[in-house]
Formats: sequence, structure tokens, C-alpha cells
Amino acid sequence: NSYTGGTTISGGTLVATNVEALGTGDVTNNATLELNTGGDFTNNISGNGQVVKSGDDTLTFSGSNT
Repeated sequence: NSYTGGTTISGGTLVATNVEALGTGDVTNNATLELNTGGDFTNNISGNGQVVKSGDDTLTFSGSNT
């Protein structure tokens, strides 16, 4: 994955099925981010939206989450 920019979620639900799907940039979440994956999620997450973990795999957050 060569996507390196930030991601902004303004409405609806963005579903990521791989920890690398959102690239390396920060995530501004003002809606719903669904992570249907396992692994180490290193992106910083900010905003007033919700984060939903789905699926059976273990997911670890190592970025800043504000």
C-alpha cells in the first residue's frame, strides 16, 4: 500500500479490513471507523466519531487516540 496521506471520515462508516488500508497518515474520525482486522494499528486517531472493532482477530492500538 503506497497511500501515505491522512484520512478524514466525515459521514457514514469507513470499514478497514487490513491495518495498512489507511496508509500511514493520521485519521480524523467524525463519523464511524470500523476496523475488521487484527494487528497493530499505528495511525493516530482524532475526532468525535466512534471506533468499532469487528472480527475475531486481536487489534492493538499504538498511535495517539484523542
